[in-house]
Amino acid sequence: MAREKESYRDNLARLDTAFPDKEILKFPEVVTFLGLDRRIVEKRFGSRFQKIGRNVRIICKTDLAREMCK
Repeated sequence: MAREKESYRDNLARLDTAFPDKEILKFPEVVTFLGLDRRIVEKRFGSRFQKIGRNVRIICKTDLAREMCK
């Protein structure tokens, strides 16, 4: 069984604090939360986002917390 990364729970707690009523985050919310340029977020996390509309991409908080550990 795979072990979770050390900072996974810390990252998830930070996301829960910033977005207490959401489980799914949109791309612009992630960009704002991370404080990075959208191109950097696209390059680093882009493959983890799911496209649900013409211009809407989403990611689950747990997936983002996991990716932030890498």
